[in-house]
Amino acid sequence: MPSSKLEPFDKVDIDFKTVRGQPLTTSILIPKGLQSKPRQSYPTIVNWHGGGFVVGDRLYEGWLPNSAIFVAPDYRLMPEASASEILDDVRDFWHWLHNTLPTLTTDWNAVPDVGRLACTGQSAGSYLAVQSALLFPELSRIKVLASMGGSLNTDIPECRIPGPRIILGKKPPPPAKAESTVRKYVKAIQPQTVRTSGDVMEMWSFLTCVLQQASLARWMGAEKKDELNVMKMLEKAQTLPPSKSIRVRIE
Repeated sequence: MPSSKLEPFDKVDIDFKTVRGQPLTTSILIPKGLQSKPRQSYPTIVNWHGGGFVVGDRLYEGWLPNSAIFVAPDYRLMPEASASEILDDVRDFWHWLHNTLPTLTTDWNAVPDVGRLACTGQSAGSYLAVQSALLFPELSRIKVLASMGGSLNTDIPECRIPGPRIILGKKPPPPAKAESTVRKYVKAIQPQTVRTSGDVMEMWSFLTCVLQQASLARWMGAEKKDELNVMKMLEKAQTLPPSKSIRVRIE
């Protein structure tokens, strides 16, 4: 068994944009051995990581393909970034993927085939995967879409009404303390802060407070933009790539 989930891959990290002096990076994972073969393009999976928009990083997910090139981009995290800023990162990534990446791979033997793209996402990443197809269809040019374990409708009581709840089998702090924790964190954010990763273990308590207090729906709703609402965008959509939504309920 590999000692690391990345061991079977050659990894290339490339910055696709810079925000306030901090790069946003894409990791490209190529199954080992492909670069030693004659030059060829391979099906490519773009994956948006999960973590409730608050924690995780671009290589946070536990699954990886064994016969395709895997592309994992950064995006800014909340509450340091707004939902609109996160979608700006998504848009800029797709522009970079189709317009800049091909110019950087001219000497690669294993080339990402941007004409054969699957887009996947888990949890918060599933929202970004679906929004990639809804908001940027001509830019992303996704052929297959898979949304896994995400809540795409934030206008439901479970997402927008604060209250005591069980999260992965455990209770967050009482609502008053949870609300205080969220407000204290937000108040301490320095202006112009850019954060693209969050340690799950270190920030887990904060994330549970955010979820219990319905902070995500509040932060998204504060912008009052229809494009942030997946359900409204689905009503307006002309077409979607072949799609699969995978929902898992953990008691």
